[in-house]
Amino acid sequence: MTTTTPPLRAQVLALRRTQSARAVAQALNIPLGTVKAISSRAGITRDNAKMRAFFRLPEIVASACAALQPPVAGATNRAAPVGALLYELPIRQ
Repeated sequence: MTTTTPPLRAQVLALRRTQSARAVAQALNIPLGTVKAISSRAGITRDNAKMRAFFRLPEIVASACAALQPPVAGATNRAAPVGALLYELPIRQ
């Protein structure tokens, strides 16, 4: 078990802002769980407005392009079957 001191906590938090928990643990030669516990207790990993805004997905909007629309159930596809197109291609030898 690692005894954490205030300077160690400060160092972990400073490094954790720019590096992964694993990289911090390796750099300071302390267990990964200690880094995660210090980060969690300090609130670095808590949900906050900045993180929510950064990871927010854009709103879903309908596409204006008809080619990207999914097929409608029950509608018939008037395009030629793939097999029919193969007979029209010239054969190279």
